Amino acid sequence: MGGFILCGKLAVIWFYGLSATERQVLPIHVTESAANIVACYIIQFFFLIKYFLQSIHEQIDNRAALTAFNLEKSRDVRLVELVQLKKVFQHSYKETTFTSTYIESTRNPADIASHGQLDVCKKILLDIGYEESDITIVTNGHPCLAGTDALLDRLCLLTRYMQDQHKSRYNCYRTQPNNPFP
Repeated sequence: MGGFILCGKLAVIWFYGLSATERQVLPIHVTESAANIVACYIIQFFFLIKYFLQSIHEQIDNRAALTAFNLEKSRDVRLVELVQLKKVFQHSYKETTFTSTYIESTRNPADIASHGQLDVCKKILLDIGYEESDITIVTNGHPCLAGTDALLDRLCLLTRYMQDQHKSRYNCYRTQPNNPFP
């Protein structure tokens, strides 16, 4: 997971490397949605604590994630949880307007960051006029990513207990052997 966060002349490039298990277990619409939540907390860490932001505009290249966040609902229980986390986050910043729009994957520079090509991302920002001193690079272990591992563990756990891991329904837990959700 990764992306760019731009706030005026300041920029954050972030990357959180998924484990082999997370890459195997979690479908792309779930990791894309989780990345959006992680980005919210990176924004909080670097910007919302210091500055008042009137609006935050996000671009998402996964339609399932975008639809879940815009409609605030989904048939996928994992996205339902992520939507709820985002609602709690947004509620903490009532004076800030949040908007999300679709961006084609082929035009999405965040995909470069999500593949761990942070030097390429930095070069892009330098080429368009950002100063090196105004660019922050965040990777696994940075304090702003605290809790990301727990979030992904939870999503993996939910995925493992679903009947159909790609097309979930809310009643999916009841038929699984050794169900941890009574």
